[in-house]
Amino acid sequence: PGYYYIATYRWHVKNCRCLSTVAKRTCRKRCNPTKTSRRCNRVTGEWITRKVSWKLRGCRTCVQRVREARTPVHCRRKTKRTKRCDKKTECPKPIVGKRHCDHESSAYVTRTTYWLLKSGKCVKRRRVKVSQVTCSHSVKRKSVCKAKSGVKLVYIGVLKPKGCRCVRQWSLENRLRCNCNRENNEAKQDRRKYCDKHRNLKVTVTYRYVLKKGSCVRKRQKRYRAYSCPPSFTEKKKCDVKRRIQVTLTHYSVKRKCSCVRAVKRRSRKCGCAHKVRRKRYCRRAEGVVVTELHTERWSHKKERCIKKKTTKSHRVSCSQKTHYSVTKCIKNKHYVETKVYEVRKGCRCIKRRVKKRRNCHCKTITRKYKCPKAGFTRRIVTQIRRWDSAKKRCKTVRYVTRRIRCRCPAGGRKRLCRAGSWVTETISFALRHGRCYKRVKRRKQRVTCRHKIRRRYTACKKTGCKKRHIYTMKLKLDSKRCSCYYAVVKRIACPCCCPKTVKHPKRCVKDGKAWQQVTVGYRVLSGKKCGCKRWLKRKTRPVACTKLRQLVWQPCD
Repeated sequence: PGYYYIATYRWHVKNCRCLSTVAKRTCRKRCNPTKTSRRCNRVTGEWITRKVSWKLRGCRTCVQRVREARTPVHCRRKTKRTKRCDKKTECPKPIVGKRHCDHESSAYVTRTTYWLLKSGKCVKRRRVKVSQVTCSHSVKRKSVCKAKSGVKLVYIGVLKPKGCRCVRQWSLENRLRCNCNRENNEAKQDRRKYCDKHRNLKVTVTYRYVLKKGSCVRKRQKRYRAYSCPPSFTEKKKCDVKRRIQVTLTHYSVKRKCSCVRAVKRRSRKCGCAHKVRRKRYCRRAEGVVVTELHTERWSHKKERCIKKKTTKSHRVSCSQKTHYSVTKCIKNKHYVETKVYEVRKGCRCIKRRVKKRRNCHCKTITRKYKCPKAGFTRRIVTQIRRWDSAKKRCKTVRYVTRRIRCRCPAGGRKRLCRAGSWVTETISFALRHGRCYKRVKRRKQRVTCRHKIRRRYTACKKTGCKKRHIYTMKLKLDSKRCSCYYAVVKRIACPCCCPKTVKHPKRCVKDGKAWQQVTVGYRVLSGKKCGCKRWLKRKTRPVACTKLRQLVWQPCD
């Protein structure tokens, strides 16, 4: 028997290239070839393709692999018709008109025009297709209850074709009762009341209707209600002074035939005593109170006899609180005499008292000094000259004397001037002394010095062209006219905006022949403080990629 050889290929890197090594091995076994089968699944309408393959594992074992693929079948909906004429004559294609609705019959009508070949000629024919609209047999019901009449209307809805559409049409199916409001409103007028004489209770008979199995049933209901009469009360009449008798009436009620009957009970009793009043009057001097005692007798209903009663009344003696004054004329423009007359209580009597006093009638001169106003520089001093008025018993103003004095000076100021690179500050102030303003000027000189500060300004390169950019070095200097510091350019440096182009060197083999390396040298323009071109270097290393998988190849049978 012959033998099969399995050739195993392995790859390795040498001098940046992939080289293969072949190893052959004798194998007596070979796996079955791949088989493909195809069947139709009628349930899902799909083609099922099954592929069975074997793979050799070592030289003795074959491993089976099964794969299935499903392909759905899609059919065309268009129908293609072909006609063949022996005489080589063709008629026009059929013309199908638009489908429209016939509202009378509720059906869709489609008119088609076609031609038939007869004796070598095309004969025109017409065909009408009527598609009747069919509706489902679903039934719906709804009910409406009318509160006033208490009638419940049950409607049934059936789908019927109308204008090529299914429209639900409602019709009355049944009439039922849903409430008894109308009967109950009429039954309220049939309410009856009467009296139960045996129980002595009030009876109310009412009727109402209850809905039972779609109809109203009448029911009667009795209500017994007890009643109460007004409570009894006693009325006492006034005592008859002449007869000395008091009448008492007791009012009460009695229940008879479900109503209250009023009744009165009368009683008489003695009252009153002899009308004898004894008075006694005296004075409490320490307090100034006049006391009056009344001794009388009154009738006691409990003890049924006359009881002595003592009533005491007192009032304080009050004297007049008014005070009268009498005044004389002003004597020598210095004083006048004022007499005061008033009442004083002594025991239980009022006695008049007189008090004389000497009053001053000299009028002083009044001087008013006003405050300094906010919007002015002077204030007023008003002198009021007065004289005594005998009629009104007071001082009367004769005239006013007004004069003005200085109370405020103008607000000072401050000026700042630049002179030969120095700031000169002038301070002006005013001082108020004895109603006058004195001016005072104070000057202060300050030399302006600039700091030793250096600033640099950089310009940018334009996007197009190789025009150079500049770096400016500026230093603070003094402006003697304005007394301020400004930056002046001290130094200017020109920097290039273009550098040599990037150069790519050819790749070479490195790392003992296992990788390729390519070196790229380029330049970039420096910006900001730095000036010139900076060189950069980039190394790109890429290892040689060889497959690590072994490849088995069957050799022809020997």
